[in-house]
Amino acid sequence: AASAASFVVSPSTLVFIAGGIAIVNAPYSAFKEMKMSKIPTLRSMNNALREDANRLEGEVDILSGEIDALIPEANRAKEVEEQLRGIAEQQSVNVNKLVDLVKQNEEILEKMKDNLRQRIVQDIISIVVQSDRDNDQTIDKNEGKVLALKIRLQLQEYGVEFDSE
Repeated sequence: AASAASFVVSPSTLVFIAGGIAIVNAPYSAFKEMKMSKIPTLRSMNNALREDANRLEGEVDILSGEIDALIPEANRAKEVEEQLRGIAEQQSVNVNKLVDLVKQNEEILEKMKDNLRQRIVQDIISIVVQSDRDNDQTIDKNEGKVLALKIRLQLQEYGVEFDSE
């Protein structure tokens, strides 16, 4: 309104230029104001950060509890290691040889587990193929029930539980 009044009261080139700039600047200012209103406020960002901090604090508490629960286990493992060293020294056995034997035992156990897994997979494949009585390459509902029962019985031999649900 002041710019329009100055056009009438003082019609000079400088007034017209300043008024033109003001008229052009008004829509741009309104556009920028709208964009700024869409940006999340500092308060909402602060609240979001506070929520994250609270969540992380809870997770730190959980991890601290887990660490506290593991400390006795670590202490017990240290005691067992010391006892094994004592036994090894008493029997004149090299601790490194004992550790190597333990590692070798772990490798053998892993191979045994892998072999068992392979046998289980082979048994299940065999049972599935045999359960398709009409050889139509699909297992219908009745064949599925029989298949689940056969798998459960076969896996019980290996001490593995099969959930047919």
